[in-house]
Amino acid sequence: MKFILSLICIASCCIVRSQNLVPNPSFEEFSDCPFSISELQNLCENWMSWSESPDYFNACNNEINEFAGVPINAFGFQQALSGVAYSSFVSYAFTDPNIREYMAVQLSQDVTVGEEYYVMFFASLYDGGSQSDFHCATNHIGLRFFEDPMYDFDSNPLEPDNFAHLDFTEVFLNDTSWVKIDGWITADQEYNWLAIGNFFTDQNTTIEILDDGDECFGIYYIENVCVSPTQEGCDQLLSSNSLNSSSRLKVYPNPSTSTLTIESPTDIIHSLKLMDLSGQILWDQKPNNSNSVQINITDYADGLYYLQVRTENEFYTHRILKQ
Repeated sequence: MKFILSLICIASCCIVRSQNLVPNPSFEEFSDCPFSISELQNLCENWMSWSESPDYFNACNNEINEFAGVPINAFGFQQALSGVAYSSFVSYAFTDPNIREYMAVQLSQDVTVGEEYYVMFFASLYDGGSQSDFHCATNHIGLRFFEDPMYDFDSNPLEPDNFAHLDFTEVFLNDTSWVKIDGWITADQEYNWLAIGNFFTDQNTTIEILDDGDECFGIYYIENVCVSPTQEGCDQLLSSNSLNSSSRLKVYPNPSTSTLTIESPTDIIHSLKLMDLSGQILWDQKPNNSNSVQINITDYADGLYYLQVRTENEFYTHRILKQ
């Protein structure tokens, strides 16, 4: 019995050590489908704006107007790296000095002073869209940690002061694929928040204009944000069948020809949605106090789908293969 308890303790420590401290890391959890851009703070759960209005894009918008859709939206074309959603921020705007957008999220637990953490996020430059006449790239696409911050987009916005814990120092020009920006930091404070954006002033930011004008906006899509004591804790975000880094949900059989079973060993399942790759909701159910649900997918065409499951404590997105 002592040996079994020891194994349980070791396994629990490994899970804690490998977890992603960033909730909703790929922006899949949302309260309502965005009708327009600038809705990150209002619709994307856990994420906030600390300056101006970072944008939220989700494939559910494709059937509305594609203005905030995935892969097509107001700023151009980009597939989601995981799931059906991502965000964006403005790194430079010609309209006013030092205008920035910052997206921020509270970590699921404080970091420990003196401990090392692997930090990762993916970025991609917008390719034009409705802003193609004001198109530019910048450097300093970065991430910064904070301890008990008081910033908000209304009364106390964050302003650039030329420091970031993780910083892409070259002009970021890739508008066709997702680029991983990553590194290790040693915590020197009990940080409990992070923010993403350009933390450098206009004077210290390099701008490369990509059209024929002399005025521009720098806009970058963001995906898969991770902070973990181990690199494996972040690698899970891309490698696991579940798009969540620590899914306890069971979905089987997968691939499936007819019936899917969804089981949550610890939590009650509150809602399930099955979506195609365009983000169209094909099936939506709210079970009554159950931790096991079955879905019949016999009549759906063969191919890849996304299953979103909300339990009382977690939110999961799974890739489902119908064959």
